[in-house]
Order: sequence, then C-alpha cells, then structure tokens
Amino acid sequence: MERGFFMSKKGLIFSIVFVLCVSLIPMFSVPSRSVQAEEQVTNKNFMIYYRAWRDVEMKGVNTSLPDENWISMSDIPYGINIVNVFSYVPPGQEELAKPFFDKLKAEYEPELHARGVKLIRGFDYSKLLAIPYAGTFPTEQEFDSYAKALLDELMVPWGLDGLDIDMETYPTADEVKISDGVVRALSKYIGPKANNGTLFLYDTNAQNMNPFKNVSDSFDLLAYQQYGSGPSRTEMAANAYAPYLPKS
Repeated sequence: MERGFFMSKKGLIFSIVFVLCVSLIPMFSVPSRSVQAEEQVTNKNFMIYYRAWRDVEMKGVNTSLPDENWISMSDIPYGINIVNVFSYVPPGQEELAKPFFDKLKAEYEPELHARGVKLIRGFDYSKLLAIPYAGTFPTEQEFDSYAKALLDELMVPWGLDGLDIDMETYPTADEVKISDGVVRALSKYIGPKANNGTLFLYDTNAQNMNPFKNVSDSFDLLAYQQYGSGPSRTEMAANAYAPYLPKS
C-alpha cells in the first residue's frame, strides 16, 4: 500500500518535470538565438583596447616589465566587434616592434576580419597638432595632405578599418582650430561622412567639449574611459555629450 503510493508519487513527479522541460524548449529554439545574435551585431558595440606592446611578438617595446609576453591577438574572444590596436612605439624601438606589425598584416588582420571584427588604430590627440604648414595657419591643401599622411602612417599599410583619437589633454583655442581642421580633413576618408565602411572614433576621459563639439559629426562613436568608475560617471558623460552625439 505504502509502496504503491510511493510509486504513484514518483510517477507524478516525473510527469511534472517532463512537462516543465517541454515548456522550456521554445526558450532555447534556434530562431530566438538568431534574433538575439542579430540584435547584438546591429545594435551593440563591444570594443577593446589591445595593448600591442604586450603581444607575444613584441619584446622590450614600451615596457620595463620583466615577465615574458604571451598574449596574441588570436586570443581575442568572439563577441568583440571592434579592436583598437593601441600601439605606441617609443622612438628608437621601431625595429623591436616590427615583428608585431608584420604579423598584424599577415595573420591578425585577415583572421579578425574573417570574424567580422573591425580594427582601428588609436593615436594621441597631440599628433593632430603636428601638421606642418608654411604660413600662420594651415591651408586646406595642407590639412588634406596631412590627413592622407596620417592614414598612410597609421592605417593603410595594415589594412585597418579606421582611427581613434585619444583625448586626455586640454588644448588651447588655437590648438582646437588646428585639430578641427585635421579632423575635418580625415573625415573625408574615414568615418560617417566618408560612408565607406570605415570607422572614426573619439575617446576621452574628460568632458572638455572644445576639441569635440565643432567636429562631432565626423565621428561614428564616442568611447568614454571609465577605469572602474560607477554608473553616475557614465550618466554624467552621456548627458554632457548628448547635445553633440546621440546617447546611443
């Protein structure tokens, strides 16, 4: 009697578990995953700053750390769709850095492009101000020539997809006029105005609008550096830049 009750109870529990499992099947169906994946690709961006001087092909470049480099760009996880090749090379260390850049062109770039990843090159804002010019202010031709020189120096030889300006200083009004001119010249060849599939990003850790506001329409995205800050800083930055770039 008691055993018969136990067996019936066990059968009832099994039936309930089976029904629950069946009810969960639509949640894991292929169409549902496809929709989520499509949304991530079209509406989300996940960018990383790849410190090239820590790549396995870099030895003794821009570092005094004694431990051996072991990370490779091939180790970058799936799900990341923008990689900033962050690769400052101090003067005199160009030959030490060459193996990395050779591998970037021959292996890393084709491999990541095959995964749908865009590769951009980060450089410091001060580089915009290094434009050579003959008069008191650069001409349109000088701006254009310098923009092409930057593309040839930082992007074109490796088949990269764009540039990212790293802004962490407070330029003067005269410096902003120069950087505005270089950015506008670059925007003819990369970014939303060029409309050729390339990217033009502006990244910063501050809310100084002066070097950004006049040329905000030249950029695809704003990358705001958090470094462990809480959500209040994110909200503050989003509100500050909202008049010049959509929060999205």
